Order: sequence, then C-alpha cells, then structure tokens
Amino acid sequence: TAAALHVEPGVATPLGKETGVEARSIASFHTFPDFRFLGIECQDKREKTFLISPGTPLASQQRCLPSGGVTLLFSAPVSRDEIQKGLQLTPPLVAKGTEADPWERVIADAPLSEPHTRKKTYPVFLPEEVLEAHTNYRLQLPASSLADAFGRPLASAVDMPFATDHRAPDYALMKRTPVLEKGLDTDAHLWAVNLDQLQVSYETWTAQGKNPPATRTVKAVGPRNVSIPVPLGIREMIGTESGGVTGRFTSKPAVPGKSPEDSWFFAQVTPFQVHVKLSHYNSLVWVTDLRTGNPVPGVDVQLLKDTFQELGKKAAPLAAARTGDDGAAELPGTSTFDLEPQMVWADGREAPCLFVRCQKGGDMAVMPLRYDFEVSSEGANREYIPESLRPLLRAGPLCGTAPGRLDPAGKQARPRACRRGGPGREPRGRRPRPVPNPVQGDPGRAGEGGRRRLPGGIPAHLGG
Repeated sequence: TAAALHVEPGVATPLGKETGVEARSIASFHTFPDFRFLGIECQDKREKTFLISPGTPLASQQRCLPSGGVTLLFSAPVSRDEIQKGLQLTPPLVAKGTEADPWERVIADAPLSEPHTRKKTYPVFLPEEVLEAHTNYRLQLPASSLADAFGRPLASAVDMPFATDHRAPDYALMKRTPVLEKGLDTDAHLWAVNLDQLQVSYETWTAQGKNPPATRTVKAVGPRNVSIPVPLGIREMIGTESGGVTGRFTSKPAVPGKSPEDSWFFAQVTPFQVHVKLSHYNSLVWVTDLRTGNPVPGVDVQLLKDTFQELGKKAAPLAAARTGDDGAAELPGTSTFDLEPQMVWADGREAPCLFVRCQKGGDMAVMPLRYDFEVSSEGANREYIPESLRPLLRAGPLCGTAPGRLDPAGKQARPRACRRGGPGREPRGRRPRPVPNPVQGDPGRAGEGGRRRLPGGIPAHLGG
C-alpha cells in the first residue's frame, strides 16, 4: 500500500505561540507485503541475469553460472542468521580453504533505514565459494522456519530445485615479470579454470643475442571446475641455463573480456640478484649471487635505452662498467643523458624505457627500470621517516627478495637474507636501526647488506 507523510500549516510548538506555515511532503513509501520467497536470481553463460520462480521444474530451468553466485530473493528484509536457521540446501553449502563456516561468506542485508518501494526485493547472496559447480540442488524453506526483520513468518513453504553450470573458462597470470633462479627446478605459472590449452608466442634472448620468434602449445592438465596452476615452461622456452623471454598467449577456449596485457609476460632465468640505485649525478649497480648472497665480480653492466620488443638485439649502451670485488659498478647519473621523464616512469609493453643488462660469460640478467621492479627507499610500506631518524637509516640496507621466486611446487620461496660484505663499509658509532624489507609487496625479511651513500634516487631490485 502506498503511503506518504506530509506536514501542513498550523503545527504548534511548546516554545511559543507562533504556529508553523510549512506545507510539504516529508516522505513517501509503500508498506511491506507479506513475507514471501520470490525465487532464485543468477546468471547464464553470457552473464545475463535471469529469475527462476518457485514451482519451475528443473528440466525447464537454465543452469546458474557459479561465478555469478546465486541470489535468493525475498519480499521483505531477512537476516543471515534467520536464513541459516531455516534454509535446507541439498547438498549443503561447502567450506573451502581455511574457512570452517561457509555462512561467513553469505551476504544478507536487512536494511530498515531506507523506505520500502513497490516491487523492491531483498537479496540473500550465496557466492561462488560456497557452491559446487555442475550440481543439482534442492532448496527447502519450511514456513515456520524463519521470519523477516519484523518477526513475521514465511507466508508459505518453499521446495524447489535449481542447478549450477560448469565454471566459465578463465585464467589469471599473477606474475607478469617472474625471475627464476638458475639451477633450480622452478617455473612460472598462471591459474586457469576449464581451459584445454594455451598457445604461446614468444621471443628469447641469451648472452649470444636474440633468437627468432617461436610458438609452443601448453596443455592445461588438471581437474575441471577448479583453479589449477599451469606451468608456462620458461626454462624450456629459453633453452639455456640463463636468459630471458618475452611473450603472450591465447587460450582455448577463448576467455572474453581479456586485454593483451593480461597474457603478456617478461621472464628470465639468472644466477644474479641485482640492485640498482638510479640517481642524478651517479648510479650504483650491485650484483650478488642468488644462491650464496656473495658479491659477483667481473660482471659487465650496461645501461640501455630500449623496448621490450627490441630487447636482446644488442643496442648501443648509454653507459657501461664492470663490477669489482665488492660486486658493485658505478655508472653515470641521469644528468649525463638527455632523458625524457617518461623514460623512468614508462608504462606499457611498447613504451621505451631504461634497462640494466648484466652479463658474465653465459650468465645474464636484465632489469627494466620501471614500476614493476621499483622499491621504496623508505621501506616496503613507504612510511615517512622523521628527520631525526634519517642519519641512522640512510646507510641501511637496500637489500631484499623480490616477488617472482617460486619453489618447485609453485609456491613463493622463503626469502634469503643478504650477506654482509657488500660495497662500502659499516658506519661507525651507533648501530643503525633495522629497516623494513624494501621490496614492495613482499613481507620477507631483509638482511644487512652492504652500504653506500648516494644522492637520493630511485632504488630498484631484481632477483629471487
């Protein structure tokens, strides 16, 4: 029933003799109908929403796409506790991962602060995480088993079937720039759901130069309707103990809505961990061994202006140096080169940017000096350091373990602490306070690496 609240002239106040002159509508609303179950709302394979009304036989229904969840619709607000008390679902909701109670995932709002309007419905959302794919369900709601927010029982009992479909094909490449350690049985992978295979197009580069474009097919082997890791085969693509690869892939079946960036990757296999501090007057490159943490002398270091597409064609370097016994090499600062600001803040696969190329014999590493590899000199959390503490922290380690290092099971490997004995020497006097690991997004610990004072710049990291 429609209702409205109006105020008219003549309203009296106990604070005086003057009456009100206001004339307006304060609110309009509808009264709540009987508490009824209206049906199930979900999505089909084309992600179009549809409604399954009570009494519809299973043979006449569309299947619900699990990724869209399943929504129970009611005519009045009802709390999650009431739904949990009265809903009988066969098979029951499932708990996944570390969640012991699947009802923690169920969303049911009972808003009473907003006016009710005609045809307004009140949803109870069952997300994908609590439902099984390609399963026939039976939903039962006894009339006296639950009540709405006003204490009114359900007007009539509910007993209806519905069915979920297979999960829609999908993939997620979590790390686009993985760094794999030489000599280990590790790989980079993507997460896939109901994919048959990937067609990978790629180009590799080693210490000998760039190789012709190639393709390979990667089978997605694993159970259906769950997320499975699909190794890309980075080491097989490169073909040598150290080198790099850039590429992209397409999936079969195709996944709509994906951009080219979603399937592009830049990966490498290297024994080196590289730290770069790019500064105005001079820049520092420090190369250590990923396995031992020791500095690596005799590494040829080049600063290049290049693109990911042309990388590996041995472009003329802007500057070059060789690491000493401490594993450090000093290059000219950015003031030496006439660089556009976007060189440092480049984005996208085709934008030119700066690269640091490190090579010793057949071993190599390439670090793009861009956001993906940038770390904060203030620490992993980019916290402000008060002026009084900066003398203690300025000489702190620029050392950590970057994302991208995976163990044979495909999990993030435990970061190694950096060793003492890097470039420079310990400052005398009071011992510096430990600083957070400067690798963005990695909660691993950082050890006490070498220290060198440089003008403020942009620290970057490659390794692990």
